[in-house]
Amino acid sequence: MKSVLRSQFQILFEAVDMQTSPIIYWPKTRVFGLVVLNGPKGSPGTSIDSIHYCPFTGRKLPTDLVDMWFDKLEMLGLEPDDPDIPKELLSETWWVEEKL
Repeated sequence: MKSVLRSQFQILFEAVDMQTSPIIYWPKTRVFGLVVLNGPKGSPGTSIDSIHYCPFTGRKLPTDLVDMWFDKLEMLGLEPDDPDIPKELLSETWWVEEKL
């Protein structure tokens, strides 16, 4: 995955790129997460826990932009699953252009 953050967190992105890694990254909201297997009384299930520090280096990760992303959608009168979301809002483009 290409990312403007890759050079700062190279080891983390190497883990994100591995298909067997439990670490994921959502570029549009700048969220890093850890896939957690869980479920009530042994039933299958998964959840995602956001991480705020690189698990390999201990460095603080950039602040996520989840609230800002939803605010932008609301300003445009769009819902998260709306097919008319501008493509720049589906990637890092919007927050890179706004220098966030």
